[in-house]
Amino acid sequence: MNLLHLKYACEVGRCGSITQAARNLYLSQPYLSGCLQSLEQSFQVVLFNRSSRGVVPTEQGKEFLTM
Repeated sequence: MNLLHLKYACEVGRCGSITQAARNLYLSQPYLSGCLQSLEQSFQVVLFNRSSRGVVPTEQGKEFLTM
């Protein structure tokens, strides 16, 4: 786990969009998606439900983001 990944997850949660969060963080969208997947694998939990309309935190994701 990388501490920057935690920052990235918080920005995705704030924006509700991986694409917008990537723009805000000056990262590429594929890189940010990979970081989120790595973070999810580290904690063995799904943090966001992804769709073509954006992302929504799961119940576990909401708990994670409020920590």
